[in-house]
Amino acid sequence: MITQRLIVGVDPGITTGLAILNLDGELLEIASFRCKDEKDLRNRILKHGKPVVLACDVSNIPKKVKKLASEFKALLFSPEVEIPSFKKRRIVSEFAGITMKNQHENDALAAAILAYKHYRTILEEAGKKADESRVARDIVREYVLKEGMAISDAISKARGEDEEKVEKVGKERVRENKEIILSLRRKVEKLEKTKNLLERYISSLEDELRRYKLYIKKLEKKVRNSKPSVLHKICDDSETRKELENEKKLRRKLEEERKVLIEILNDIVSGKVKPVKILENLSRKEVKKLKDMYGIVKNDIIYVKDPSIVTQVALQTLKESGIACLIIDDDSAAGELTDEVRTVLARDVGFRKVSGRLGVVDVLKLERNLKKSKRDLEKRKIKNLIKEFNIYKSERKIWKSFS
Repeated sequence: MITQRLIVGVDPGITTGLAILNLDGELLEIASFRCKDEKDLRNRILKHGKPVVLACDVSNIPKKVKKLASEFKALLFSPEVEIPSFKKRRIVSEFAGITMKNQHENDALAAAILAYKHYRTILEEAGKKADESRVARDIVREYVLKEGMAISDAISKARGEDEEKVEKVGKERVRENKEIILSLRRKVEKLEKTKNLLERYISSLEDELRRYKLYIKKLEKKVRNSKPSVLHKICDDSETRKELENEKKLRRKLEEERKVLIEILNDIVSGKVKPVKILENLSRKEVKKLKDMYGIVKNDIIYVKDPSIVTQVALQTLKESGIACLIIDDDSAAGELTDEVRTVLARDVGFRKVSGRLGVVDVLKLERNLKKSKRDLEKRKIKNLIKEFNIYKSERKIWKSFS
């Protein structure tokens, strides 16, 4: 977006008068106020755009206006002769159709109007040709006024800048898009791994389900093909009936589990939950078993059923893998874990077991608790350092007493 160019009238003093026009002569602001400092005045002007002309209503330009024009690198405008107050009021009334509430506002607006009228012809011509050439009219008019360029040269320069700007913006967008694409690729890869993990598990459940269906069909076929006397015997056999009933229950359970896993998969893809791998404990054997079965990679979330069983080798393996955190049921059972990896409580992150070695956590709750866990871990590290330092100081005192 092109910054709007301005003609600014200023009446400096204890009470400052300020009038701001755009290069089409439209009034943007008229005000009088006690100016705290020059910064306050500059900010009021910059709120509307970039000044091209700074104007005052007296022929002897005040130092404050000169300084302001120098800071903005703007043209200075002042009338050649002093203008009486009644004439300035008439200029304002005829141009703007309004009466000012005080002399400061009137003088500031009169100065801006006089400057606009002085440059009006060249501004209108430059604006018209810029529109025809489809370049930024305010930039063209600024070059014409401030640098004294011919309109055609100003248009050429503005067009060149527009092309450079487009090229620069294009490059920036390409870079931003590359970063977005890279981030999305990482996300897709992660989701793909999770999807593959869950699909493998669903596939194993389906295989198991098929085996049970086949087994039940065989039993049913056996019953149908049996002689009436044998059939009667089977029906009376409570153990056989119980076995059939159990098989049917197991089949229903597997069907339900499969449906739940598909729902969980959809929740993971939508970003509502994150998958969790489950460990029975933190023994070396258990960690190796999980690693061989599903792998342990960076940012994995792992739930530990019994964190009281722990080995340093297992902890080191998890730490080196770069896991996001361990989930435990009771913080009092964390033991030495908290100094090695971040831990969060299952109830705080909405953990729920899905099946076997798989579970899920609520994404928002997890992120909130991970931030807290990170802060706690840093505090513990600082506390341990202070403790070690104090021990070191005590030991030094002891050694000094012997020397």
